[in-house]
Parts: sequence; structure tokens; C-alpha cells
Amino acid sequence: MKNIICIWVMTLVVGFSSSIFADANRMSRDELYADYQYWTKKAARQGITPPSFEQWVKWRRMQESGIDPLAVQRQQMQNQQQWWQSHQKRKRDMDSSHDTHNRGWYQDQQRKDAAMKRWSDGFRGQGKYTGPNGKTITLPDGVNRGDNYYDGKNSYYFDGYNWYQRQPGGYGTRVYKAPY
Repeated sequence: MKNIICIWVMTLVVGFSSSIFADANRMSRDELYADYQYWTKKAARQGITPPSFEQWVKWRRMQESGIDPLAVQRQQMQNQQQWWQSHQKRKRDMDSSHDTHNRGWYQDQQRKDAAMKRWSDGFRGQGKYTGPNGKTITLPDGVNRGDNYYDGKNSYYFDGYNWYQRQPGGYGTRVYKAPY
């Protein structure tokens, strides 16, 4: 930004235009370098970072040929801003696409989990049992000997004939089939 300000200030102060170079087709490299050093010192006194010599020459040559270097700089900055805005839009669109995909995957997984649970419950069946505390609990039917079941609060195991609720200490209390 300081380089732009420096060139802009120099353009205003000197009033560069093609009329300056009307007598001579081109300044020599030594003349350009002397001019560059003069404006570098002036910019340094104003606290402005001067451009490199190559950049200075490029700007002077553009001015000689009637091109406004500031207009070129503005156009380049505008192009960069447009590119950045389009890049941000593409990123937002891509993030939105990923979010939609992930949401769809999660919903599909929830449907599959629910279907597997319904299939599993339907295949095995479920029965009502009365627990040791007298409350009715639902346990799967048609399970194999040694199967375990955890309802989120209590753990149960099946010995091949009956269900038992695990108790602290490792023993189990039998649960009985509830009357229908």
C-alpha cells in the first residue's frame, strides 16, 4: 500500500506525463537511476517505502507510453478482489455441499440403524418380564445361551432357560415372564 501511495504522490508532485519526455524518446538508464534516487530519498523523508528500481522503471516506461500506472494498479487490485470473492463463494458452496452430504449420510445411517433394530426385534421378538424389584421390563426372546443384554441401566444374561439380572457381587436374580 505504501508503494502505491509513493507512486501516487510522485505522480502528483512531478506531474508525469508523456509531455515530459517529448524532447527525448527515452531516458537513459543513468538518468532513470538518478531520478529514482531522488524520489527514493524524498519518499524516505516522508516515511513511505519506495518501490524497487525495476518497479520504478516499469512505472516510468508506462507513463512515457501514455498509460496511467495507477489505473493499471487499481485494475490489478480489482481483479485480485474479484478473484478472492469468487474463491470465497466457491469455498462456501463447497462447505455447504459437504454439510449437505454429511447430513444426508447421518440421516441415512439413522434410518439403517432403526431398520436393523426393527428387524432384530422382529426376528428375536421381545417379551415382558417382571424384574426383582417388581417392575416390568422388556427383554429379547429367542436368544442363545450365554447372551447378554444391557438396557442402558441394568445388565442381564440368559442361561439357556431363564433371564437373570446381574447384581453387585456377580450373582444374578432371576426375572420372570410377566403375565399377558
